[in-house]
Amino acid sequence: MTGACGPDDPKLVEVTLTHTFRVTLKALDSTGTVVDTATAADISTAQTLTLTSATGISKIVIDGAEICIHKICWICEGPPVEPTPPIEPTPAAIICVEAGDLYTAETTGLSEIDLEKVKIHEAVLSTGDAVPLNVKDCDGDGKLDVEVPWSESTASPPAEIVMTGACGPDDPKLVEVTLTHTFMVTLKALDSTGTVVDTAIAADIPTAQTLTLTSPTGISKIVIDGAEICIHRICWICEGPPVEPTPPIEPTPAAKICVEAGDVYTAETTGLAEIDLARMHVGVTAQVTPVGTAQSFPGTVWQVAPTIDPTTREGIARLALRYDPALRPGGFASATIRSGVTTAPVLPETAILSDENGSYVYILDGANKVTRRAVKIGDFTSSGIVVREGLSGNERVVLRAGGFLNPGDTVRPVMAAPAGKAAGASAH
Repeated sequence: MTGACGPDDPKLVEVTLTHTFRVTLKALDSTGTVVDTATAADISTAQTLTLTSATGISKIVIDGAEICIHKICWICEGPPVEPTPPIEPTPAAIICVEAGDLYTAETTGLSEIDLEKVKIHEAVLSTGDAVPLNVKDCDGDGKLDVEVPWSESTASPPAEIVMTGACGPDDPKLVEVTLTHTFMVTLKALDSTGTVVDTAIAADIPTAQTLTLTSPTGISKIVIDGAEICIHRICWICEGPPVEPTPPIEPTPAAKICVEAGDVYTAETTGLAEIDLARMHVGVTAQVTPVGTAQSFPGTVWQVAPTIDPTTREGIARLALRYDPALRPGGFASATIRSGVTTAPVLPETAILSDENGSYVYILDGANKVTRRAVKIGDFTSSGIVVREGLSGNERVVLRAGGFLNPGDTVRPVMAAPAGKAAGASAH
């Protein structure tokens, strides 16, 4: 029973059987210690003997005679139930970008500044003239900033900060923009539908300040209205996924598993020729196709008949097949048994002659003279007769009218299409 429950041994095994003489079953654990014993009742009908052990049953020793085992069942216990770990909420992540994260030198005349997850677009005047953006150190602190020279609501479009994709498929619900400015600055937050969801107005101070914009529906972009604006940093918060309630871990029920000998079907293959049976051995693979279906099932030869029918000169081989609902006991099927591959010449029956000395063929030498060659034949196939010995496959063989020839005769051959490895010729 080792491995019947994976790494563990079953703790309960049931054996259903019938018997003629006494029967005793002894259960052993993995150390070889007898952990339980069951003795069959002296009855002729089927009975089930149960063996149990808290340490598991590794094997069962059988003591008796003329025993027929119908079924073996065992129970595999589920794994122990561990306490359910609490699911902690994922904290919100604060992400910030600055121009200096991607730019290493001051750059002017930009229509777009790409800070990876955030993009800043230039404003375009109603006349169609663009107002390019610049990357420069606006406040002399040695760090690069984004300069927005001018933008207002009449621009088409105005300068804007695009937040789409900053939090993957979702838009951030909180954005902070740290900036300095010379003239007034107003920031308007828009959601994915283009609706204004929040507004922030900068104080009239020369030092850096942070404007905060929030929206429960998310902020897709921020429109900038002002002039001589220096953006030092843009930060936003990506919320973690919602915390689902922890599902309880149910204990895995014990599983009862049963096997019978019939779970592996045995097919009997009859009508094997004596020469085929001689090449057969246990373990040879086969393909079995039930009558009325196109589906084939793999199997192996598990027994070869030790005797040959004296009348038909045929024998029996038995195949082992795995269980499948399409394989019905008592049904008929065709079997293809692969006992090996032979490379040999194949000739039509008209080319093979025989007399009291055995089988032979006529071959032609370089002068087109007839020479007798003794051969040994093998299987009869749809293409002809397999020549097991006597030909290399490179000879010119007389295919027809050989019965009218004698060794030494000269013929005028007419080449025919090869039937196998040996070339053929018709004699005239």
